[in-house]
Amino acid sequence: GRPGPAQPLQGIRAAGNVAALELRQAQVLLAIIINHPQIIFEEFEAIGTLELPGGDLDTVRQEILNLASQNPDLDSTMLKSQLREAGLADALAGFLEPSLYKLWPFSGPAASFEEAKAGWRHMAGLYQRRRLEGEVGAALTDLGHNMTEASWARLDELQKQIREADSVDLDDDETFLGGASAGGPATSR
Repeated sequence: GRPGPAQPLQGIRAAGNVAALELRQAQVLLAIIINHPQIIFEEFEAIGTLELPGGDLDTVRQEILNLASQNPDLDSTMLKSQLREAGLADALAGFLEPSLYKLWPFSGPAASFEEAKAGWRHMAGLYQRRRLEGEVGAALTDLGHNMTEASWARLDELQKQIREADSVDLDDDETFLGGASAGGPATSR
């Protein structure tokens, strides 16, 4: 048979713990940025619009954007130091966990920039898709209460955005899977 997903994710899914999965995805996204800050400058707008769970994760995201806007030569060492100085040492420790890099090697400092960038785009796409799916659910509820042209148009637009995100994700998969594997061929879904 085909191998299933990694055990930690399987446990999260089995328990129906969407919040834990969202939290872990957000940690992976921030770990990639912290270990490969040059991505910040290429994906500044996307990082700025990323809707992370509140608390430390969003505070770290905002601080990273502030630091990057003030330091065009920001590197990983400087970024980590500045985050510690900003009182975010505990949050930073969560992004430097070896277990994170074991499951998502593109998030670690040993990953090449190309692997990290492909991994970031893939994870950000998954994260964006989940957010859009939530909005589609709300739009369907609204449509059930108010069958108006505006409600239909909103639903149609959200579904279009999901299709676009899926096509981008499929385009990126070949790069992502090719870069993340140990030189093996890229496979399709």
